[in-house]
Amino acid sequence: MRCRRLSVVMSITLGYAGLMALFSVLLANYVLYVRLRAKTVPDWQPRAAERVQANFAENVPLTLVVLYLVEVAGAANWFVHGGGVSLVVLRALHAW
Repeated sequence: MRCRRLSVVMSITLGYAGLMALFSVLLANYVLYVRLRAKTVPDWQPRAAERVQANFAENVPLTLVVLYLVEVAGAANWFVHGGGVSLVVLRALHAW
């Protein structure tokens, strides 16, 4: 009986998931910074920063799962990259 080796292919979605993980850490640090300065910033700012982070945590994992499923289903690479780039750009705009 001959053993077959499974080839490991790095998916496109994995790169965007890593980028989103770094962005998540940046958002968490920003929320911490705003909370620590809470006495000197307007009252709405800490709540707004927390909502941006919560919205990120609620929506990005589902979006990455759907993007991965689209990739596995055999969509063209440009289509997967288009979804990933739009995710990164729109999340950055939402945080801004």
